Amino acid sequence: MNKALSPITRRALLQKASALALSPTVAPMGLGLLGMANAAAETATDYKALVYVFLNGGNDCYNTVVPYDTDNYNRYLNARKGTASADGVYSGIAVVKSKLGPTLLGTRGLSSGQQMALNPTMTGLKSVFDAGRAAIVMNMGLLNRPTSLAEFRNRSVPLPPYMFSHTQTQLWYKGEGDMGWGGQVSDYFLQDNASAALTNINVGGDSGFLVGQQARGYQTTPAGPSAVAALTNGKVFGSAQCAQALQTLISQPSAHLIEDFYAAKTRNALDIRQAVVGAIGTSVSTKFATWFPSASGGNLAAQLQMVARLVEQGPALGMKRQVFIVSMGGFDNHDGLVENHPGLIKAVSDALTQFDNAMVALNMSHAVTAFTGSEFGRQLNNNGNGNDHGWGGHQFVVGGAVNGGCFLGQAPVTGLGHSLDAGGGRLLPTTATEQLSVELGRWFGASDSDLSAIFPNSQYFNLHDLGVFSRP
Repeated sequence: MNKALSPITRRALLQKASALALSPTVAPMGLGLLGMANAAAETATDYKALVYVFLNGGNDCYNTVVPYDTDNYNRYLNARKGTASADGVYSGIAVVKSKLGPTLLGTRGLSSGQQMALNPTMTGLKSVFDAGRAAIVMNMGLLNRPTSLAEFRNRSVPLPPYMFSHTQTQLWYKGEGDMGWGGQVSDYFLQDNASAALTNINVGGDSGFLVGQQARGYQTTPAGPSAVAALTNGKVFGSAQCAQALQTLISQPSAHLIEDFYAAKTRNALDIRQAVVGAIGTSVSTKFATWFPSASGGNLAAQLQMVARLVEQGPALGMKRQVFIVSMGGFDNHDGLVENHPGLIKAVSDALTQFDNAMVALNMSHAVTAFTGSEFGRQLNNNGNGNDHGWGGHQFVVGGAVNGGCFLGQAPVTGLGHSLDAGGGRLLPTTATEQLSVELGRWFGASDSDLSAIFPNSQYFNLHDLGVFSRP
């Protein structure tokens, strides 16, 4: 009796196709199987891109999205207050309330009486939020099951491994498996793209997020794809003949299987680089330089500028679906929080604002969704000049398709000793990372059955209830 392929069977078929495609001698058959397997999964007719912005170190959510209503702010201040900063913006590690007025946000999605403001440095992202193209997912973190405080303390439900450790970064990228969820989602769309190699692009993050059954991450820098200098310059030790000999050496076919495989990979890499450089050029155009001022947003903005340049050319390169990752470090502020965090979070705000401006100007805002992640939030308690590792935190989702100008999920009470306090104001998450990932994957075009295979823990959560892409 014939049976429809289950998600697991389809994944196995994809894996077999990947193994076959690695061998140049059977590439046509391998690619044929790949196309057949993916055709059974998804078909994309439009262009969409996901952009993962990862903040390495564990971003302090309390000083990013700051409680503003009287009760929650007073509890926040009591846990963090101390010596005033030289500029008067901070008391201890708490933002002074009078400085939050310009970044006070609307209350859609919050409980009655709750108010939130962004860090005073984040005026750019406030404007995107107010324009309805940014939402804030409240108290999101790694969970294997919905978990109460009693269940956490008693260890009576399965908990994520590496609790409160930087190793949890890999769980944000990969969940329970060995492959990245960005790569796994992309697996279903490789046959729709003219270049499978350009489906997943790493501009400055962890390439593990982009690795699927077939999908692999293409590495580029904010300045563009790396080149073999000798081949680009056309000379080695001043000799054109030497450069030509080098190109022949590294790319010519060989009777030796391993040498031939390496040469084929090298030729493919050189061809891909030539295609990318041919599409985006070798220098930043005036419009991109205007949208991404060099003095604002730092290296993260430079990474997102490259993403924007690639997104603009995505349809011209024959791409239907693309996944990007960028990252920024410096958020592990056990001390120096007041000195370091405002500049860091300002760079995030400026970079995302510039990227949003570029997408709007390119008329691609509804086709591109950017979202942040960080391995954990941090504790509310002031440890002297910083704070320690936490659990749940707040994340941003930015794009024209986003249900913007609102808070998604459950905004927690701010303070110590409440029902979500896992110690020192460390938030027990009320939204699992997989809930956001599933909604992003669904918007991208993956089916619910595909997403269930990628995110096995998703069965334990109410999916699609965040409303990331629904509008009232």
